[in-house]
Amino acid sequence: MYYFIATLFFYLFPILLLLSWKPIIGTKKSWTCLLLVLQIAMIFHAIFFVRQLIGLYQLAKTMGLKSNSYMPPLLELFQIGILIIWPCCIWHKKLGSKIWSGIPIWLVLFSLPRFVSFETDPFQLMRNCLFCISLFIGIYGLLWLLKRFPDQHKV
Repeated sequence: MYYFIATLFFYLFPILLLLSWKPIIGTKKSWTCLLLVLQIAMIFHAIFFVRQLIGLYQLAKTMGLKSNSYMPPLLELFQIGILIIWPCCIWHKKLGSKIWSGIPIWLVLFSLPRFVSFETDPFQLMRNCLFCISLFIGIYGLLWLLKRFPDQHKV
């Protein structure tokens, strides 16, 4: 389910970025708010990703592997760092109010050779969509209550 968040981010981010820059329908404010919600949702993917990395580390230690045999190259460590740290930095008001702040995450997802795609099972796809819709509604409500949207900073 959490991979689905990254997949949605990968496909929706460029569309929402263009719509928040030059809206065809709706207002620029509404597209910017949806873009911020999409970027904040990547925090949940980052938490899931950290949990997976901890599990892989524990598995390697259990199997008795030496640390140099399971350490990824520096480029992959940099990509992992962006996927984990950058979404948490977007939570800050000043960085989160910028519409370009999700570009580093999108570039890392674009550069990954084995990127996750949509599930082919209709039941799993529907379950993932409902999960993401409810997650996005919860994040939108939380951001609205905390006054984290760019148009609420002036109030």
